[in-house]
Amino acid sequence: KTFPAYDPRSGEVIAHVAQGDQEDINRAVSAARKAFDEGPWPKMTPYV
Repeated sequence: KTFPAYDPRSGEVIAHVAQGDQEDINRAVSAARKAFDEGPWPKMTPYV
């Protein structure tokens, strides 16, 4: 399922965006948490 995204100036539809639900959000958050915890991020040092 999608919904339209409008150009605020012209009112023209510029895209159709996928509409997610709670399950989609939970999967995305879980994937991000796993990538952060198990990926290269926790081992990296800040670049100053």
